[in-house]
Amino acid sequence: MFPNILAAEWIKLRTTKAFWWTTAIFFLVGVGTPALYVYSAVRFDGQENAILMPQILVSGVGAFGFLVLMIQAVMVVTGEYRHSVTHSTFQACPNRTLVVVAKLVLYMVIAAVLTFIGVIGALYAAKLVASDASAATLDIWGGDITRRIMWVYPLAGALLVVFSQAIAWIVRQTAGAISILFLWYFAVENLINLLIPKIGKTIYKYAPFNNFNAFVNDQAVDAPWGVTGSIWYFAAWAFGLLIVAVLLVNTRDA
Repeated sequence: MFPNILAAEWIKLRTTKAFWWTTAIFFLVGVGTPALYVYSAVRFDGQENAILMPQILVSGVGAFGFLVLMIQAVMVVTGEYRHSVTHSTFQACPNRTLVVVAKLVLYMVIAAVLTFIGVIGALYAAKLVASDASAATLDIWGGDITRRIMWVYPLAGALLVVFSQAIAWIVRQTAGAISILFLWYFAVENLINLLIPKIGKTIYKYAPFNNFNAFVNDQAVDAPWGVTGSIWYFAAWAFGLLIVAVLLVNTRDA
């Protein structure tokens, strides 16, 4: 049963034009940004000996790329509500939890693969356009920082899918879900930290996206756990929301 549901979800996804367009944008920005940055620094600013810092080179994937993954993760869920085919999906598979899990597993794998390819592409693109002296400063497969990025970014991308799809199942509307995610990611947590004296700083330590970014950037938050604990904390938020979403999916009308 589950493999058939998974195959059906893949067919629906790969026949959706928006998926391919957003994937193209993901690679265009994620890989093109560091290449353009390094090319400009070396060719126009004369920085022939510039040190290539992996954290900066993959910032296009970490900043813009993650946003694309959130959008795609939401669309995987809400696209069916938009076109009123969710009822047919649940008729074909009365076990709604399996549908939720199939969409989640499918896009977690896709997000992890896209992120890994994006990271490798960004590093190699920067190395390709850099001068020989500058390119020699970047050890893609042997550097501790690059090796950490290679597993941290795909893991973060996969967990971001869990969080995003949970919100999508709860809201059931593309614009609404994306708005909630983007406001939460960019504004809400920072505003709480800035605008609410004392209590805001305490809340901020336990904010999910603050911990998500702490793990990705390898910078521990002022909380009872370290960098590794931050991603476990974010995962707890993501799967907690998913449990709520599954309960709603099974109790609400299709």
